[in-house]
Amino acid sequence: MSLVHRALASRRAAPTRVMPPGSALTAALTSQAAHIAFQPPTQTGGIRSSRRSQKTFAFDHCFDSSEPGSARFASQEIVFSSLGKDILDNAFEGYNACIFAYGQTGSGKSYTMMGGHDSRGLIPRLCDTLFDRVADRSDPGLTHKVEVSYMEIYNEKVHDLLDPRGGKQSLKVREHNLLGPYVDGLSVLAVSSGQDIERLIVEGNKSRTVAATNMNSESSRSHAVFTVIVTQAPQRSSD
Repeated sequence: MSLVHRALASRRAAPTRVMPPGSALTAALTSQAAHIAFQPPTQTGGIRSSRRSQKTFAFDHCFDSSEPGSARFASQEIVFSSLGKDILDNAFEGYNACIFAYGQTGSGKSYTMMGGHDSRGLIPRLCDTLFDRVADRSDPGLTHKVEVSYMEIYNEKVHDLLDPRGGKQSLKVREHNLLGPYVDGLSVLAVSSGQDIERLIVEGNKSRTVAATNMNSESSRSHAVFTVIVTQAPQRSSD
């Protein structure tokens, strides 16, 4: 079992991904008279800045995507194979699973999670594999239902990105005595394929709050939470 798979077998894992800096990021750093260098080894990342002393951070795994074409380049497929498949294994065993992408604007969160036209990210790959697994399940006594929700958190307010009525009504976060926290009134839509999910993501992204920053001309200004709910239940008898 690889290092990243051993880490994922525990309750939490904290991998990092190093992306090549874009022109906007380079310009922003230059204008601030700062130089940052990142050398991505296997487990520990070191950051050097002309303003501060060296900082060292430890991660469960480091995906080096800084140099396309290099022997150690971590593609979208490699990231998915290392992270996504174990997430699905846990989900089908009945455990809640979460991928939390954290980083400054322009660091590659959206690319890693969603991807682009020719390089799909974690979420679309996860969803396609999810439906492949559902189709491959041979137990005729079980049924599967897949539902999704998509919301953003902006200025401490929750908005439904899949609300068919449009608009941005603020929703309340409530507590259920059995299910725990939930968003009251959040749309939960049934889906039957990975294509259904990708279509809903595209529609939801149109409603996200965006604004230009020094590092990203169209930066999402909110936190987004995309949830996939898989329900496995015994097949009801027709008798």
